[in-house]
Amino acid sequence: MNCGPGCPACGPARATCAANSTRWKPSSPTATPTSSSLTTSKASSLNSARTLGQPTSPNASASCGSSSRTSSSAPRRSPSGTAYPYVSALPTTSIKIKTLRRVTHARVTHCVGGVLSPLLANIALSALDERVMEPWEPGGRMSTRGRRAHHRHHGRPNWRIVRYADDFVVLVDGRRDDVARLREDIADVLHPLGLRLSRAKTQIVHMSEGFDFLGFHIQWRRKRGSNKWYVYTFIAERPIRQLKDKIRALTNRTSQQDPGAVLRRINQILRGWVNYFKHAVCKTTLKALDHFVWRRVSSWWMVLHRWKWKDVRRRFTDHNGRWKRLSANGIELFPMVSTAVTRYRYRGNTIPNPWTLNHA
Repeated sequence: MNCGPGCPACGPARATCAANSTRWKPSSPTATPTSSSLTTSKASSLNSARTLGQPTSPNASASCGSSSRTSSSAPRRSPSGTAYPYVSALPTTSIKIKTLRRVTHARVTHCVGGVLSPLLANIALSALDERVMEPWEPGGRMSTRGRRAHHRHHGRPNWRIVRYADDFVVLVDGRRDDVARLREDIADVLHPLGLRLSRAKTQIVHMSEGFDFLGFHIQWRRKRGSNKWYVYTFIAERPIRQLKDKIRALTNRTSQQDPGAVLRRINQILRGWVNYFKHAVCKTTLKALDHFVWRRVSSWWMVLHRWKWKDVRRRFTDHNGRWKRLSANGIELFPMVSTAVTRYRYRGNTIPNPWTLNHA
């Protein structure tokens, strides 16, 4: 004879009855739980069909920028750790199973610096591109040079947006009041998306004052020796300061690291840094940074090896008295001035990419 946890015939002798019985199985087809008995907000986190007595596997998947929080009713657990739904102690003719309800609350948090940050920014700010660049569409009031000149002749502004991920600059040919109104329009576009402009980073400046964008300082200046004005691209102060901090951290006077390993790491940093900024007006800046790196490395080695200045000259000058590159274990210090500085040539829509292929 089989009996369940709520058997009315074995109430006085519950221990003896439970020891001689097997696990109770429902005979009614309505008592078997189906896939709809467990609900969740993620379809991939739980299987579509579950049977009674199977353990629930937690959803351990997570992605950058999102955190999941799960709240559920606490089921009873057997000594082996297997979770079972509650079973009501009713006669066998009307057995009901109280289902587990598991609800997952997803919460999007900050994803600054993550691999998904540029992708999420491009998806969200595509609406901003469509709104600001709408007049540049074929047939728009800024689609041709003649229409832009006519638009500006009547006192109306022209603008264009340059965006990289969540950083963007809007170039306006107009008055300061026109720029302020355009900023309010951009804020109205971002508000339904749950975004807002940063007050600390959003500013209205004239091109003669200059502004920083993606590590560059862009400014409208008069060409030296002439009366013509051009837009120049310099290296901003913040990247230079960050580079110096990295070199200082690697060349601490009390450091006992291997000089060859440190030179290899410094060369990696310098090559990557100069390849990014080689399109700016930076020859003078690169010479100053080369001198800074040379002084930091040589001063560190003087303390490490207990050298004097005459020892440094003897080791790193040739027979003609010319200075050689600092080297250790066959690794030479990379000179940034050896990189060719070339101004970036604007190519606009002529840059080849997979989305503008000419299909014959």
